[in-house]
Amino acid sequence: ALGVAATKAVKYADAFTSINNKLKLATADSEQLTIVTDKLFESSNNTGSSIEASVELYAKLERSTRTLGISQDKLLNITDSINKAFIISGASTAEASGAIRQLGQALSSGALRGEEFNSISEGAPIIMEAITKATGKTQGQLRKLAAEGKITSKVLIESLERYKKKIDKDYATAQKTFAQKLEKSTNEVIRFVGESKSLNLAVDNIGDALVSASEKIGNILQGVLIVAIGKYTAGMVAAAAATKVSTLATAANVAAKTAQTKADLRQAKVALGFAVQEQAAAKRMLAGTTNTIIRARAVDKLAIA
Repeated sequence: ALGVAATKAVKYADAFTSINNKLKLATADSEQLTIVTDKLFESSNNTGSSIEASVELYAKLERSTRTLGISQDKLLNITDSINKAFIISGASTAEASGAIRQLGQALSSGALRGEEFNSISEGAPIIMEAITKATGKTQGQLRKLAAEGKITSKVLIESLERYKKKIDKDYATAQKTFAQKLEKSTNEVIRFVGESKSLNLAVDNIGDALVSASEKIGNILQGVLIVAIGKYTAGMVAAAAATKVSTLATAANVAAKTAQTKADLRQAKVALGFAVQEQAAAKRMLAGTTNTIIRARAVDKLAIA
């Protein structure tokens, strides 16, 4: 249980570090970083959206619109509207997270097209509705615009701005699913772990310990591997010898039985008894060798793992 808890703590700490790194690149200073982080957590928690997906979307929105001079508040509002759009559509948290990430990828490339267009059409049709209203185009015409790369970041942002009241109104009557409520708790845990100095120190110590162990493991594994190979090789040689003895004993057995049918019954019985003894000894030797090989392979697997 302690190991599972430590693994989850590392996962949440890494998630928060990734969030922080992405937003540092999308903000001018620490003050803006704090404001944007707070707003995105608020929006994600209110809508039951993944904070990681929301941050990724905001960061890509910011990068793709730098030349347009769009304010930070406007970008935050757009991100919030997109989160709400997926809640309204009834998309699951997994579907919403995937589609939000695809939308972010589309914005990074400068336009909404191809698979990203299809994903948004299915996952958040209200976004397509917003673009339809803003451009005066039909759904079919939008598909053509997407193929031509004309649904740009600017078009998307302007469409969502105009449709914000409609999205907010529909969102107000939408009910959250259990999964969306659970996503909020996950977001809060990510933030708690990420902002906890003591937990971060513990995670750093775990990381340092793993690095230290990895630097020494090479020599340890090399020694274990040499021993394993030696035992494995010896086992193979012994197995070959045991097999040969078994084969000779079997041949003696056959010869004895043949002699039994031809002539001297007494000599045949003696030969047969000897053959049976030799064959039994060979089987015991082969069994011991097999155990040796199994142990050697087990050590070999441990060394490789």
